[in-house]
Amino acid sequence: MVLIREQQQNPDCQFQAQVWMKKHSQQCGCFLTRKAAELWADTLKARIIAADTIKALRHPTGY
Repeated sequence: MVLIREQQQNPDCQFQAQVWMKKHSQQCGCFLTRKAAELWADTLKARIIAADTIKALRHPTGY
């Protein structure tokens, strides 16, 4: 799941992006623009999915 929210209290961190997926730790980062936050979150989510897929292909259940 990806959540991007605007921060009002911290001028150095205008947007906070959070990524969390089942069986993975939650990751978050601070960004000055919403576009940068979205790009980081989408890229991280894609990398996690790719790594999980490769791991599943290398070690199929039952082998």
